[in-house]
Formats: sequence, C-alpha cells, structure tokens
Amino acid sequence: MRPEDSVMKRFVIMRKESGFSLLEVLVAIVVFAVGLLAIASLQGSLMQSGSDAKARTVASSLAEEQIEQLRTFLEGDDFDLVAGGNEEVIEGGVDFHRTTTITDYYYDKSSGAITLTQGTNADGEADAKLATVTVSWCDAEAGAGLSLIHI
Repeated sequence: MRPEDSVMKRFVIMRKESGFSLLEVLVAIVVFAVGLLAIASLQGSLMQSGSDAKARTVASSLAEEQIEQLRTFLEGDDFDLVAGGNEEVIEGGVDFHRTTTITDYYYDKSSGAITLTQGTNADGEADAKLATVTVSWCDAEAGAGLSLIHI
C-alpha cells in the first residue's frame, strides 16, 4: 500500500465526518422554532395571569376598604344607619362593581335565639348586622368576582 493511499483514505473519512447535512440543519431549525413558539405562548399566559392577579388584589382591597368603613359604625346611633348599596369604582383602567348587602339580626329574649325577624319583645333596632361586600369586574375571559363577609 502506498503512503498516498492512506492519506487519501483519511482525507475521505474526514471529509465525510465534518459539517452538517441539510437534513440535520432543517431538523435543528424545526426544534428551535417549536421551542420559541412554546416560550412565546408561555409569555402570553404569564402576562394574563399577572393582570388577573392585579385585578384580584385591587378587588380585595376595595372590599376590605368597605368592610373597614362599616366597622366604624359599630357603636352608637350610627349603627342603625348602616345600609347596603352599589358603587362603581375604576382602578387601573378596570371597572369594578362593589355591592354591599346588610342583613339585620335580632335577639329574641324569650327563646334566646338570633333571628332575621323582630320578635315581640324587640325594641325595633337590630342587635347584629351581617355585611357582605361583593366586588365584581370583567376580565378578558369572563366576569370575575370576590366576596368578603363580616359580622
């Protein structure tokens, strides 16, 4: 065997092993593109989750604010003036609808029970009130809401 033959064989072997084929490059591009699409999809869902979390935080804050305002009426003549209502609040470009519902409870001295109706021995004033504050808003998917209850 001539020395030139062994050099030629090594050159041919090296030539076959170096570089990428067209098929390998195309497969790599497809895999890379699928990965990029998955990351883009994840980014969109993360943005939506972030805005949902922000809306829930604002709604919770609005409900807690209303509950705290109602707590200031715990004693005195103002307690009987506590009433429910509806209110529209715009925060961060989102329309929130806050509904406050007040339920009066009366203590019946004869039975020792708390009821929703005035007993015969009631003085006409509620002995306890249940406040339900519901905050709702519309998001991109559908309506959402949050309720807080305080006695």
